[in-house]
Amino acid sequence: MTSKVYFMDDRAMATEDSLVAKMLTLFEAGGFEKSIKPGDTVAIKLHMGEHNNTGYLRPVYVRALVEKVKSLGGEPVVTDTTTLTYLPFPSRATALDHLKTVERNGFNSGTVGCPIIIADGYIGSDDVWVDLPEGFVLKEQYIATGIALADAMIVLAHFKGHPMGTFGGSIKNMGVGCVSKRGKHNLHLGGHPKYGLRARPFNPHLCRGKACGNWMLCDNICPEGTFQVTDGSIEWNADKCTGCFACLFVTMPCGVTGVPDDFFDVSAAAIADSALATMKTFEPGKVGFINVATDISPWCDCVPFSDRPFIPNLGI
Repeated sequence: MTSKVYFMDDRAMATEDSLVAKMLTLFEAGGFEKSIKPGDTVAIKLHMGEHNNTGYLRPVYVRALVEKVKSLGGEPVVTDTTTLTYLPFPSRATALDHLKTVERNGFNSGTVGCPIIIADGYIGSDDVWVDLPEGFVLKEQYIATGIALADAMIVLAHFKGHPMGTFGGSIKNMGVGCVSKRGKHNLHLGGHPKYGLRARPFNPHLCRGKACGNWMLCDNICPEGTFQVTDGSIEWNADKCTGCFACLFVTMPCGVTGVPDDFFDVSAAAIADSALATMKTFEPGKVGFINVATDISPWCDCVPFSDRPFIPNLGI
């Protein structure tokens, strides 16, 4: 069964043409009010941006949705989850750091009009196990408790590029953003014998060792201590690798490490499996999806920068 998709472009010539107004028009056209009953806890799931990222959705979209949910008798909660390390200096790996980051980005209870919670707890270990026998790659997944226990959810996604999924929208916002840390390790194929990072190519002959100006970063980047830089090269203990991605922007650009064959294809399927697992924690008809296709940069909002959009704004 295919989904109904409603679309409005990004052009505006009057108050009623604003993107926020169009979002609320689509909310009504899509019948979202049928998903929200008085007293329902409604999770508004979005990505509120990494430290110094500027491409994320502005809080005004969220505030409008919060007010709409309240008008229907729902109890809105704006939510996201902790991340894996991903980068050398992540700012959302704990709930405390995450909340400080989104506050800096303009998100707090005053601006959005309701509480902001990190759904998988202080360090990302608060989750609910979901059996997924129908999964293409994943056969189980771990959904953040704050998501799984909500009565309804609005997936508010910034549609843009993504380094693993090609594009990031509602599927990525759920598949990655609604799971705990072990859920992220799972969907990133952390321990997979063929597609996990421990099976990736390793080219120590390309490393200049301590002659490289970044050697201390490589030596310390891994939470498991798998890398050790020597005077002329680098050593890597693949057996200890959990696939946390902390090293990707450090050891990959110079070619010392790569990714396994078919990694991106299988990862994209795993993200979709994970999104299905998230959907299984809700009753049918209790999840609605809004994609805002503006500021469509090549990278996701998880990185601490925002590149130039590669296509013009499209709409919602």
